[in-house]
Amino acid sequence: MYSFTKPKQKPLLLEDTKLWLVFIFISLSLYILFGVFLSLKAYIFKKDTDTFQKEIINLNAKLTNIQKQKTA
Repeated sequence: MYSFTKPKQKPLLLEDTKLWLVFIFISLSLYILFGVFLSLKAYIFKKDTDTFQKEIINLNAKLTNIQKQKTA
């Protein structure tokens, strides 16, 4: 028995499968990048908050010194 079609190599992944894998990879990459971005922003926010708290303490100390000089 003979066939009129020639045998072709089947691809390892179908086109639809490749498309879904690319979509999943891009989505996962964006999710990870967003997580890294948020953690970086949180770190910067915490660092700035600590700096501002120290600055407030210094300004309060200067203010009390000025008030003591006025009353003295």
